[in-house]
Amino acid sequence: MKKNLACQKGARGAFTLVEVLVAMAIFLFMAVIVASITGGVSQVAGQSQRRMSVDGGVRQSLSRISADFSRAIIRSDLPFRIEKKSGNDSLIFLAAAEGYSAGRGITMLGYQVTNASLQRGAEATTWTSSGATALSFTSVANAAASKNYLSIDSANYEILESDIFRMEVAFLMGDGSIQSAVGTNAGSTTYIANFASTARTASSNAIRAVIVTVAAVDSRARGAMSPSEYSQLADKFRDATPGSDPLTLWTDDFKNSASGMPQAAREGIRIYQRYIYIDN
Repeated sequence: MKKNLACQKGARGAFTLVEVLVAMAIFLFMAVIVASITGGVSQVAGQSQRRMSVDGGVRQSLSRISADFSRAIIRSDLPFRIEKKSGNDSLIFLAAAEGYSAGRGITMLGYQVTNASLQRGAEATTWTSSGATALSFTSVANAAASKNYLSIDSANYEILESDIFRMEVAFLMGDGSIQSAVGTNAGSTTYIANFASTARTASSNAIRAVIVTVAAVDSRARGAMSPSEYSQLADKFRDATPGSDPLTLWTDDFKNSASGMPQAAREGIRIYQRYIYIDN
């Protein structure tokens, strides 16, 4: 009698084949859901991490440019140089900062985008009136006539931010207008101007702020584009025009061109702008 009861209890504790198959199906379904959620979270976390990395690098670069401009030498006889090219602009000015050669104290500082990277150049000079590193006190007109005025050797440039592939420079003037270029045109692309002014708040010829606008892309977005697509990426963002804020232009440009980009590329491109105010 006890033996029969044991057999009956054992039989009731077993699973049928149908029950096993249902349990396996439920387990696989739950595993797929968990994997999907985990993959989505991982993708969002990766995207956020890349965005934070680009944000940090670009903001640090813009802060470096702002710090350099805060030490710019404001004199009418020491103008600055800006290259307004089709695509990336570049500029060189004199500041009380350290350089990579000669003495210390006064330096030519330059910013440019070359090989899809923002670069900073620094070349020291001195207050003396003679010698290879001497400052050249001159007027805007005389500086414009000299092709070599404020020229930094390529060896004295270093990469500041590899994610920045596009830079545009514009100017906020004393009357509130925005100009794409200022000063005397020394050629088809070169302009020579000075920061010195006694009427920044009212004059249309006075520079109140330098507007630096940059576009950056993270590594995953670069990988999602073909070499030709990446090389042409800077061309999708227009040059500054008088009266227009480059940030507004570029926001429209990105909306118009985003439909032709891979999703990863669209997600990885970001635009930044900094107004750097000039103090007398």
